[in-house]
Amino acid sequence: ITSKLGPQRRRMQAAAAAGGRRGGSSWVGAAAEDLDVSEAELRGVPVLWVQLDHGMEWLAAVRLRQPAHWWALQLEHSKDVVAQAQAVSGLAGQIGGANSNPLNDKYIISVLGAVMRNTGVFCRVRLDAAMALGAAAGKHQNNNAAVELYNFVRERLYDPYTGLMQPNDFTDRGEALINHGLPAALAQITALGG
Repeated sequence: ITSKLGPQRRRMQAAAAAGGRRGGSSWVGAAAEDLDVSEAELRGVPVLWVQLDHGMEWLAAVRLRQPAHWWALQLEHSKDVVAQAQAVSGLAGQIGGANSNPLNDKYIISVLGAVMRNTGVFCRVRLDAAMALGAAAGKHQNNNAAVELYNFVRERLYDPYTGLMQPNDFTDRGEALINHGLPAALAQITALGG
């Protein structure tokens, strides 16, 4: 098990105790500055991330439960593709649940929409975000997810001047993968009667 701020926090607390100050929140400011997030978001969080079974040799499946804004932070700040895919999966599992509220669902949909449009994110993670929006629109009848996905499909697959579908372009394989996966995401949207 490794953690990002475990050893750093212990060193900072030891240095603060040796200097006569009580060590406590000095690591929060440094971590907030490194990650470009507010200190309020990091208060009460002893570590920023925990990595279990780094080589993926022992555990078959790990299921984490955390608030949507933590998944969004993981998705935004992690450079690890597996962590990004887990964050998309975690966000998708929180849309339309038994205890979900409409504001949280809108936030999750906007985060997934931003990931879907971000060309800096790995293509498979972007496609997973599109599939999550399609599933949310179909399973939970969430109109916001359907509108977000539909607008993205219109931007990607249709010519803005003629309104006709654009020809296939295979110069960028990742973008082509996304373009070919979007109809499957749209196919998940069904009416109430099926």
